[in-house]
Amino acid sequence: MDKFKEIQGLPKNLRQIMVRTCRIIKARNSFYYFCKALHTDIYRDDVKYLRHLCDSLQKLYERRLINKKTGEPYLYMTLSLPPRHYKSFTLGLFQCWMIGKDHTKQGVTVCYNEILSRTFAKTVRNRINTKKAKGNKSIIFSDIFPKCKIKKGSASVQAWQVEGARATTFLATSPKGTVTGFGSNGVIIVDDPVKNAEEAANEDSLRDWWVFFRDTLLSRAEGQCVFIINMTRWSDNDLVGMVKQSEMADKWYSLEYEAYNEETDEMLNPYILTKQHYEMLKRNMSAHIFNANYQQKPIQLEGKLYKKFQTYSPQKLHFNVNNPNNDIRFMCDPSDGKGDNLCGITYVVKDKLAYVIDIYYTNKPEDINPKRVADRIIMKSVKRYKIETNKGASFAIQVKEKLTEARHAAQYTELYTSENKQVKIMSWSTWVQEFLFFPEDWAKKWPAFYFDLWKYMSTGKNKTDDAADVCSMIAEDVAGSNSFTARKIIPIGNVIDLRSQIGW
Repeated sequence: MDKFKEIQGLPKNLRQIMVRTCRIIKARNSFYYFCKALHTDIYRDDVKYLRHLCDSLQKLYERRLINKKTGEPYLYMTLSLPPRHYKSFTLGLFQCWMIGKDHTKQGVTVCYNEILSRTFAKTVRNRINTKKAKGNKSIIFSDIFPKCKIKKGSASVQAWQVEGARATTFLATSPKGTVTGFGSNGVIIVDDPVKNAEEAANEDSLRDWWVFFRDTLLSRAEGQCVFIINMTRWSDNDLVGMVKQSEMADKWYSLEYEAYNEETDEMLNPYILTKQHYEMLKRNMSAHIFNANYQQKPIQLEGKLYKKFQTYSPQKLHFNVNNPNNDIRFMCDPSDGKGDNLCGITYVVKDKLAYVIDIYYTNKPEDINPKRVADRIIMKSVKRYKIETNKGASFAIQVKEKLTEARHAAQYTELYTSENKQVKIMSWSTWVQEFLFFPEDWAKKWPAFYFDLWKYMSTGKNKTDDAADVCSMIAEDVAGSNSFTARKIIPIGNVIDLRSQIGW
């Protein structure tokens, strides 16, 4: 109280200087107060979610956000907010604050396209470079971090460097841009990867994002770099949905905010979205899109056939799955060249279980090649293989010729199935979920296959069924024929082959 009286007794201009100095010091140490110092009109004390968001981001960056399951700090976060609620705006400030605190840190932001990535990068760069007119008493970035300046000659829009940094400080790009040669030891952000409802329903686009994230972006992290996926939700198949369904799910911290809280009858940010406007949107928007965008209830992919998949760690198995003396088999469904995939799965049979060790899954014309399949069979020391001939026997014949040339003596069985494919896949789905084991990192190794199998619908409305079909063929092979199965007897030369009737 005495100190307060002392301050109150000081001249007004001195009190203002002290208050301003305190705000600057707090902004250096607290991300929320950094945002508040630069944008007092947005980061208001009565908008509680922005304080919570800022504090959560700082805890993630400072490794103080602890995973209760592992006792280790989280390095990955998914952030879901309604449209126009300052999610990207806050993340841009977050990149600035991180760079200001430590000029050795590197940030990467990936946006939907190159236009958005340039805009994001330009905003971050300009905020650091901001100058103010003489006499302007507002607080800007250089007041808080006066030593942090953009290096001269390194101020391009999408990639730039601050003084004292050894490498590029910040990069903004898109999946069609480049991240080759760039890494990050600070923060990697994926910002709103889905543009609209049409994009959310585009399977190829969603799969491309997943493949880019798993195969490219994750490899850009250095040291204790943190990842943030920031987006308005759309469906279970969007990038956040895929992360939550992946083998990495437990490593991600999920931060979600609903636009309206029904229990408290409060809007998340009434300065942006009033209840009246919210109700208008609810009346006029498609219910499933409205609930996904504003209430964090993504479109449920009801009717998904597979609810779970079994995985294995080679180190924890009671046998060596990579031993070439194992009962190694190969099941293949060739492509007809009309947009479907060639799917070939190599697996080990042990104790009536199947352990996948390799997958060849492609729709590229140059890769739909008998020699590629034969090479796979040889490389994995396959003992027995089956190739479906519903689309013609020529592919299987060419594979067999290549193996003969290489003197690889694998036992071949020709398959021709007359039963309904959908019925077969449905009938063997339980076995596939219980007794077919994939490597722990299968989603990363074979993302296209993983994506197509995970989202396979029991309703039959599937763009491709190649992954599910070959899995059901493996089930039928290992578990034995089923009552619905009707295999044709196929003549090979002058000999009738009965092996497809009774198994291997």
